[in-house]
Amino acid sequence: MIKTKLENALKIYCSNVNIEIFSGKKDIYKITIYEKEYFLLIKGTTPGGRSNLINEQRIQPKSEFINFIFEEKNKGNNSAILGIYIQEGVIIFCSWKVLNSTAAEDTPISKQVKIETISEAIKTGFSQQLKKENDYVCAFRPEFLYFYLLHSSWINEYPIEKVIKSLSNLDKNIDKKNYQKIVYGAPGTGKSYSLNEEVKVI
Repeated sequence: MIKTKLENALKIYCSNVNIEIFSGKKDIYKITIYEKEYFLLIKGTTPGGRSNLINEQRIQPKSEFINFIFEEKNKGNNSAILGIYIQEGVIIFCSWKVLNSTAAEDTPISKQVKIETISEAIKTGFSQQLKKENDYVCAFRPEFLYFYLLHSSWINEYPIEKVIKSLSNLDKNIDKKNYQKIVYGAPGTGKSYSLNEEVKVI
């Protein structure tokens, strides 16, 4: 099921995707997109196990697998820790900063995300939850998975406002002869009008 969800999400924007379970490591997937490789630790989310934290979801991967992803990241490879939240047909991907674990290999390590963070992602597409300085949990709809993977090396370390600002600054260095822009939003919200106005300025 997880493999199918990954394929469906990535094929929104990528036609050349290969997904396989990494040899001998349950919950680790090796994904190749246009010849670029990604290593993902991914599990389905479940409700939080503590009675005082009923408004959260979590994954509990083994310490061994967390450290495999951490080692791949340290080698310079693209790697991420993800959870998939599924409720009544709604799918939200959750992600955590890749950190090493000092626990024994078979120890399950809880990675939590608040329901409020997931709810915000359902409404807006992408949301974040601050755990501590430079450590954010991200939650996002399937259409943002490819974007997340492209920026997974740093996106869990910065607030979304900084992410948006850094992306918007790219406009200043665009070759105006080959200007392209993708705008996302519901019908009738003025996307075409704003683009037409922007083209007049270019």
